Amino acid sequence: MRLLILIALLLSLNMFGQRSFTVFSNSDEVEASYRWKRSRFFNKDSPLQLVLQIKNKTSEAIHVKFTLTFFWQSILNAESETVELCIKPRKTKKGAMAGLVFEPGEFTNEQLKSSDFTFDITDLVITKK
Repeated sequence: MRLLILIALLLSLNMFGQRSFTVFSNSDEVEASYRWKRSRFFNKDSPLQLVLQIKNKTSEAIHVKFTLTFFWQSILNAESETVELCIKPRKTKKGAMAGLVFEPGEFTNEQLKSSDFTFDITDLVITKK
């Protein structure tokens, strides 16, 4: 009986604990969305991390290559290393397993939440496999 209650509790946490992603770039081939998460789950004051989700909207596998750039007051402040992904048809890659979690440099959490902070995908190259 305890095992059944534990499984039900874990399933409910999984269903209701997921946070949605916000779409910030959309094309015929790829949809990119993001969300912010704390770097340490139980510490509200831990630095925020940017989690990306990249969706292949085509019926063919694609190779995606890009750089993520961070801006403060419209001035380039930092950029990620080049990210390369192979995404199967109509599938999505997201989070740490896909290498899509980024620490935006020296910014504080208050700066990240400010309208003066922006980020963008640059040097985007999409090729069909």
